[in-house]
Amino acid sequence: MAITLRTLLIETSNTYHMDILAGSNGLDHSVSWVHIIEDKSISSFLMGRELVFSTGIRQKDNSWMLPFCKELQKVGCSGVVFNMGPYIQKIPQEVIDFCNQADFPLITTPWESRLVEITQELGCMIMENRNKETTIHNIFKELIFNESYYEYGISALQQNGYSIDQKYTVLCMQILQDNSDEVLMRQLSVRIEARVRHAFSGNKSAFFQLDNQFVLILPVKLWSDDKNFVEKLLHIMENEFNLKVSIGSGPEGLPASKLSRSYQLALKSARLAERLGKGYMFYEETDVYGLLAEIPYESVLKNFYNRHFQPLIEYDRHHNTDYAMFLREYVMAGFSIKELAKNTFLHRNTVYYKLEKIQEIMGDNYDLNLWKEKMDLMLCMYIEDLL
Repeated sequence: MAITLRTLLIETSNTYHMDILAGSNGLDHSVSWVHIIEDKSISSFLMGRELVFSTGIRQKDNSWMLPFCKELQKVGCSGVVFNMGPYIQKIPQEVIDFCNQADFPLITTPWESRLVEITQELGCMIMENRNKETTIHNIFKELIFNESYYEYGISALQQNGYSIDQKYTVLCMQILQDNSDEVLMRQLSVRIEARVRHAFSGNKSAFFQLDNQFVLILPVKLWSDDKNFVEKLLHIMENEFNLKVSIGSGPEGLPASKLSRSYQLALKSARLAERLGKGYMFYEETDVYGLLAEIPYESVLKNFYNRHFQPLIEYDRHHNTDYAMFLREYVMAGFSIKELAKNTFLHRNTVYYKLEKIQEIMGDNYDLNLWKEKMDLMLCMYIEDLL
């Protein structure tokens, strides 16, 4: 789990006399790094979740402080520390009021506290925590993709404070745009992870990137308490990163031994959300799709689908016809001749002719009037969305 501003202050506030002056409700913000900044114009270089220090050395009065804090809060910094001394002697009330209102931590430290020492110690704490996080994320990654790793992985999680009985939910987020730019994807991964860590700071969650996917593993209670996070995540992706994504969740509350299966079902849910034109889909909402997704071998679904549609697809390819599409329209019309004629703007006699032709192409053992064939065709529509 990401280290929070509260944790950093607990460890260092006495040594460096760091006092929280405003925005105490934001102390659980995660912190990705520390920077010394004297000009808000370089805020565009920040990636989010930084703790910013400033001495005010380049400023003539206090009028810069409010715009400075607003800009840092806007770009997603975790808080600001003002080094009180010859350049900052007093914090204006309007700055305090803004930080309280925005839950943006405002911290002070005396001039005698050397910023180089503070930032060095905080940086070491952040790096130590980040190394631990990376280890934990790699453990979860191995649990998903390496079945033989299970016993060692569970032992490693226990050593890091995780309960053997903990249940999890896996979230898979697919990037739907071109991801050939590896540098851009790495930058996105860092920024997205910072936002995810901030949202779930203080909790035993894990996050990693896999090609064009971002995988998030959450304790089941945390997932149950805040499913609205998915909508927030969609909003962040579209508005902050200008990315089109689809998000899917696996079954709720599976043990670590089932993480691999949970990931596969989360990925299928994300792909289904994409096919259906939705931003996200929870596994529990997949209904028939969920039953089909439980079939571990995709080839089984493909073979089932091909038995009903491949002859028509091949015929259409060689004769420039549209019988496969017409059969889909028939299923979507609820097997109603009247609805099919209405939806396709065809005369009923033409509809009958095309259905008879489909039956001829499919062979003597195929009867569109049988309930079994209709059920199979309905399942094919669901399978088509999954594949």
